[in-house]
Amino acid sequence: MAKFLCCRICLVEMERVKLADGSAVVVCGACDMIGVEQEVARGGPVWAAGMGSGGTRRAGSRSNPEQR
Repeated sequence: MAKFLCCRICLVEMERVKLADGSAVVVCGACDMIGVEQEVARGGPVWAAGMGSGGTRRAGSRSNPEQR
């Protein structure tokens, strides 16, 4: 049986996208929200597709533009 996840914002079915590492994300095409499939299935966070999840920024990336 197929598992369907619906967006909590607009209540539209979210599309599953498989990633190269074997995990998957779910994306809502209507309101542009994205989330990790396993986290969303357990009630975890979703965020705007153009935004980062916070705290995942690599150390030193763009912190000092003079080092480039």
